[in-house]
Amino acid sequence: MGYTHYWYTRKEIPADKWDAFTNDCKELLDSDAAEGIVWSRKDKIFPYITDEYCTFDGIGNNGHETFSMSRNRGRRESDGESFDCCKTAQKPYDKYVVDVLILAEKHFGDLIRVKSDGHWPDVKRDRELEKERECEKLFSTHISLSLPGVQFRCHEDDLEDYVCEFVKTELKSNLDWTYEEVSE
Repeated sequence: MGYTHYWYTRKEIPADKWDAFTNDCKELLDSDAAEGIVWSRKDKIFPYITDEYCTFDGIGNNGHETFSMSRNRGRRESDGESFDCCKTAQKPYDKYVVDVLILAEKHFGDLIRVKSDGHWPDVKRDRELEKERECEKLFSTHISLSLPGVQFRCHEDDLEDYVCEFVKTELKSNLDWTYEEVSE
């Protein structure tokens, strides 16, 4: 028994919607965060994303069944819809399967219906919350500056731009203070 996601699509997704979808999938699945989970340069394992297919699996113990979505056919077809599924057993690549299905909903709209053993609305909500936490970890190194009635915070890589904007807006409006920009 395994944890499975299911999707139902019209028999053919329009090419323009599919192209936008696969562009987003490439960006998601080619990310550094996905290395070792769904792709490996060392082992020469990469997702297969074309104008007809989006296919990937987890690497080694990170995967279970291969995720494969086709633009124009599924495993079963009836009443103008094709059906497909992917059993992930909630292994590490499951989050990428969920992200790809969320992208499919975004790009295909009412041309796709998604279900899950984990109740799809809850799965989507939980994944969005997880992505927010991942993003917070990325930006955990920050600089804070507080003045009465003013708070300023930014990631260290953006410090110079934020300080300049902070000086221009907050300090100028909150203090009797002037500044001038100097060209180098």
